[in-house]
Amino acid sequence: MTIKHQWILKRATALLAALLLALSALPMASAASDDWAALQISLSWYDSMGVLQSAAAFPATETEAGEGCFWVLLPADAPLDGLAFSAIHPAHEYQYSPEPGTILTGVTDAGEYMDGVSYIPVSATDPETGMTEAFYLYISTVTDQPMPVPDEQEPFTEPQPEPEPYTEPQPEPEPYTEPQPEPEPYTEPQPEPEPEVQTGVPTEAPVMPIGEIINRYGKTTAKVNYRQEPSKNAGKYGELAPETIMYLI
Repeated sequence: MTIKHQWILKRATALLAALLLALSALPMASAASDDWAALQISLSWYDSMGVLQSAAAFPATETEAGEGCFWVLLPADAPLDGLAFSAIHPAHEYQYSPEPGTILTGVTDAGEYMDGVSYIPVSATDPETGMTEAFYLYISTVTDQPMPVPDEQEPFTEPQPEPEPYTEPQPEPEPYTEPQPEPEPYTEPQPEPEPEVQTGVPTEAPVMPIGEIINRYGKTTAKVNYRQEPSKNAGKYGELAPETIMYLI
């Protein structure tokens, strides 16, 4: 249970006790009077040696609702279950609850904080007007300077990194391959055809024009027949052997 939860539980218990006191002394004022700080509250007890001891409370602050709060510091060995209550106001003949001389019960050490929970409810009723004022008496064995209740701190939480946004896994891209041309179909190399060899067929001598000057000089490469007419059927005069130098006119 945290300080705040304890404060709520004690606050509820104290408010219930104050309500019971208020119901027994109606009508009740909603806030303390202007001179509430003049109220004198003291506690007395007997120490371990049997000597009577006492301590006076001092006005500390007001609640948000306007009730006056008192704070009293006691020695650490003071018996919290043997404290006698006393109260008096120099300007009013109040009737108090608890009544002066009453041994207080349910006393809780307030420690360092005026927490709105660890107090003894005190009411003061004016018999002439019937108005009742409520006060809160804090009893501490720790300090005479009360402190406000610290704000409850949230438990420290290690900051978490922001989750990375989900990314749909992508397939690995295939490595780029330079497109290759389609290979040409293989053709068995064919040998080059050999040139056709002309067989030694006798050739006719070229027909020379008749009556014209030819003016050709050369050498025969084969046997040459010469005839009377430009026909192979004409009468044959004779023949020239190969490599014969001749001049045609």
